Amino acid sequence: MRWNKDILLSSLHSLLGHGSSRPARLAKGGSAPARLEAVRAAMLAELERAEPVGFEHVMKRLELARDAEALWFLRADLMAALNVLIGDHAAQRSLARITPLFRGLLPASLNSRPSRLG
Repeated sequence: MRWNKDILLSSLHSLLGHGSSRPARLAKGGSAPARLEAVRAAMLAELERAEPVGFEHVMKRLELARDAEALWFLRADLMAALNVLIGDHAAQRSLARITPLFRGLLPASLNSRPSRLG
């Protein structure tokens, strides 16, 4: 299944609360399945923006991931692909936009923590 821009933009807009009278709260509100699809759409959008020639397998894995934990672990594959396609700094910025979308979808043990290596 190939995601088109309209589906991705619609998912992202609904996640961010555009076109809705209620405020967007990532940790609260919205159904878990809808939020999961918004995370998937955001990850796919970042990859598609980089024109993922050679990384179609990463897109397929993102499309087929069954839950938030699977998408969480696919961040590493996404980072690796984006690193090749757009460079390390831009890839890190992309992941920084995506990571907060997982808030409230994962068990506490999988939430990212600040690094002491900063």
